[in-house]
Parts: sequence; structure tokens; C-alpha cells
Amino acid sequence: MRKLLFAMLACTITLAFASCREKKAKDKVKDRVENVKESVEEALEEAQDQIEEGADEVKKALDKAGDEIEKAKEKLE
Repeated sequence: MRKLLFAMLACTITLAFASCREKKAKDKVKDRVENVKESVEEALEEAQDQIEEGADEVKKALDKAGDEIEKAKEKLE
């Protein structure tokens, strides 16, 4: 029984050290590439939102200018 418990403890400790070891260079590069990809995606989404907001503001300004032109035309007639 003690031998079995000792073997289980040894396996658990070995597994713990193996899973906590330093990552390989390949894994580090992969993680960094994924982080950069996520950052770029977030930046693109934010830029798209800002472009859409800007487009909405331009549309409103054009509508307002069109209304003002129509009012000016009516006054001249």
C-alpha cells in the first residue's frame, strides 16, 4: 500500500514539474503571434467603428446642408 501511494505521489510530482517547465521557443513564438493577431483585430474593429461613426456624422451634415439649401431656394422663389 505504501509503495502504491509513494508511486502515485512520485507520478504527481513529476507531472507537476513537467507541466510547469519553461515553454519551448516555438510555443513562445506561437503565443506572441496570437497576441499580435488579437491586438490587430481589436485595432481594426475600433477603426471600423470610428469610420462608421464618422460616416454617420457626414451623412447628417449633408442632410442638414441639403435642408438649408432647400430653405434658401424657397426664400428666393
